[in-house]
Amino acid sequence: MRKLFLSVFAFIAIFFLISCNFIHNLSSENIWIDYEKYILNNGLEVILHRDTMNPIVAVSIQYRVGSINEVPGKTGLAHYVEHMLFQRSENLEKGEFVNKLNGFGGWYNGGTGNDHTAYYEVFPSDALEKVLWMEADRMGFMISTVDAQTVENEKTIILDEKRRNIVSAPYGYSYYSIVKNLYPEGHPYNWEVIGETPDIKNIKLADIKSFYKKYYHPGNATLSIAGNFDKEQTKRWVKKYFEEIEGQKMKKKPAVKPVNLTKNITFYIEDRAVISPELQLVFPTVSGYNPDRFALDFLSRLLYPAINESLQKNNLASQVNIYNWSRALAGTFRIQTRAVGNLDLDMLLSAIN
Repeated sequence: MRKLFLSVFAFIAIFFLISCNFIHNLSSENIWIDYEKYILNNGLEVILHRDTMNPIVAVSIQYRVGSINEVPGKTGLAHYVEHMLFQRSENLEKGEFVNKLNGFGGWYNGGTGNDHTAYYEVFPSDALEKVLWMEADRMGFMISTVDAQTVENEKTIILDEKRRNIVSAPYGYSYYSIVKNLYPEGHPYNWEVIGETPDIKNIKLADIKSFYKKYYHPGNATLSIAGNFDKEQTKRWVKKYFEEIEGQKMKKKPAVKPVNLTKNITFYIEDRAVISPELQLVFPTVSGYNPDRFALDFLSRLLYPAINESLQKNNLASQVNIYNWSRALAGTFRIQTRAVGNLDLDMLLSAIN
C-alpha cells in the first residue's frame, strides 16, 4: 500500500525577477492563423480556416456546457448527454454516425470537461457535406430518439468507465480528493465530470431531455471547420443544414468563483494500486478570464526545468509535472511528483521547497 500525499496551499510565496535581456531575447514574431468568423441567425457561431496542404478537413462543434452547469444531486449529466449524441438521431440509426465516419476513412471523438463539451471529426475533403449534415442531425434531431431504456442501458457503460478510469485505476482518486478538499460543497468544481455514482444511477429520461434542451442548441455552440474546402460552398452547406435548427438566447458566462483558503490543507489517501507514492502541491489561482493566467503559465515553464532536474539528479522523483490550470470559474497551480521507490514524501517535499 502506498500513500499519496496531497496539499492545497493558501498562497504561493514564489517571486521571480526576469531580466530585460531575457525578455528581449524572446522571439517577437507574430503567429497568425487566417480565419473567418460569423454567426447564423439562430446564434450558431461559425469559424472557417482554409488549409490546402492536404485533402482533409476537420470539423469540430464545441458546446458551452460542462459539469459547471450541473447542481449537487444531479451531477454527471453533461457527460451523460455526450454519450447520448453517439447513439442515434432522427435520420441516423444506432451506430450509423460512427459507421459512416469509418466508411469515409475518417476518425472522430468527443469529450466533456468542466466548462465545455466538444465533438470532432477528421476525414477526406469530399465527405464534408455529409459530415455537416450528420452533425446538424444530432444537434437538432437527436433528443426525440432517446427513450427511458436507452438511458438505463447507458448507466452500465458509464459506471464501468468510472470503475476503469477512477475507482480501480492507480492514482484514480487523487483528483477526486483534491477537488473535495479545495472547493466547498455546492461549488461546480466540487465533483468530477463523470459525476457522483449515486447521481449517475438516478439519472432519468426527463433529466437528459431537460439538460439537452437547455444547453444543446445553436446559440450555445461554435462550429469550426478547418482544412481543404471551398469556403463559399461550405457556407451554403452550413446555412442549409444548421440554420433550420431552432436557437435560443446565448447564456451569460458563469460568474467567477475563486477559492480563498484561510489555511493550508494537508491530507493523504491510501491506494493499493500504486507502486510509487505521489506528492501533489496544489495552489488555488485565477480563472481563465484573468490576465494573470498567462504569467502563471509562464511561471510553470520556468519552474519545471529546475525542479525536474534537481529531483531526478538526486534520485528523488521519477516523474515531475508542473502546470497552471485556469478554468472558467477558478484555477489551480500544481506541482505533481512521483517519488522513487519508498522514499519518504517529507524528503520530497523538503527538496521541492
